Amino acid sequence: MALKKNNPSGITGQGAHLIALIMLFLIGAIVGSFFAANISGVGSAYIEQFLLSSGTSSFLGIAQSMCLELVLMLLVFISAFFSFGLILAPLALSLKGFMLSMLVSIFVKTYGLAGYAVSLALIMLGGFMSVTCLMLVALQAMSLAHQRAALGRGRRVFIDRAYFLSSGICLALTLLSAVLNCYVTPLVGRMVVSLS
Repeated sequence: MALKKNNPSGITGQGAHLIALIMLFLIGAIVGSFFAANISGVGSAYIEQFLLSSGTSSFLGIAQSMCLELVLMLLVFISAFFSFGLILAPLALSLKGFMLSMLVSIFVKTYGLAGYAVSLALIMLGGFMSVTCLMLVALQAMSLAHQRAALGRGRRVFIDRAYFLSSGICLALTLLSAVLNCYVTPLVGRMVVSLS
């Protein structure tokens, strides 16, 4: 007779992974906002360069933005193939929370109330799309990494085409959000800063 494990919360599998991902994203966001608030002079040069790069963004600016999003997405994607993906996927999401929160905090710290409008444009246009896509792929990757860790060494975990397809769609949407961040957000930021 097999004994049932006592789980009073009723949270299992992907629900627990989702809660862990959200918590680590929020921890990264809190650390990012504290970092931006407590370090003097952080990011002001970046904001000036960011706001000047609207519309006429060079290929290099877009490539840098896409490169960062691509690295995070690839870290999360690859984490499904290894047991340590249980740690790698949440860390990548926490890093995304840190970077996004730090950028928003820098805008608010530098421009006050006008910084909220720029931050809203940043979050609504590209940030929401990229965070959602990264969260979806991280959730799938953590589930696969958890299966791999539970089965132990030498056992194979079947990764179906749905994981590859959903990861590809999420990657395309994430890269689109990087383009939006390069072109649209600086335009909104310049308009808001010029009005204040």
